[in-house]
Amino acid sequence: MIFTSDSKPNINFKLVGDTIKVGRKVALSIKKSMGLKFHPILIDVTTIVTFDERTMTLKGKLTKQNGGICRCCGKTLKTDMSKMTGIGPVCSKYVGVQHPKTEEDLEKYNQDMSNMIDQIGEFQFTIAKNRIEKWEGMGSLMMKV
Repeated sequence: MIFTSDSKPNINFKLVGDTIKVGRKVALSIKKSMGLKFHPILIDVTTIVTFDERTMTLKGKLTKQNGGICRCCGKTLKTDMSKMTGIGPVCSKYVGVQHPKTEEDLEKYNQDMSNMIDQIGEFQFTIAKNRIEKWEGMGSLMMKV
């Protein structure tokens, strides 16, 4: 089935556990349009709203999962603490949560970060399919349509 931009279906296809990685330019665009303090590089996709052969409108939120890179800027995490939190100290400051200094601080940090992500909530954005660098989960099948 092929859709033209004039006939984008509003499908609202719900997803659970899908995570996408987008590039810095896309993340910056989402940051600006949503008024966020950070670049959402790793996004948990919750719904595919519309799609056509070139673009998708998605709903999602900043991932809580540790993807091996900073979930806000995409840089390689260098320190052990950053690798355990999934976010570097600079981005942690932008998000508004104090980066932990010791492993004892880690549990509180993770809870504070989880609360911040919940507070930010879900956001909707439109993205060109070719700007999605990686898609983990069942929604990746829509990329082939």
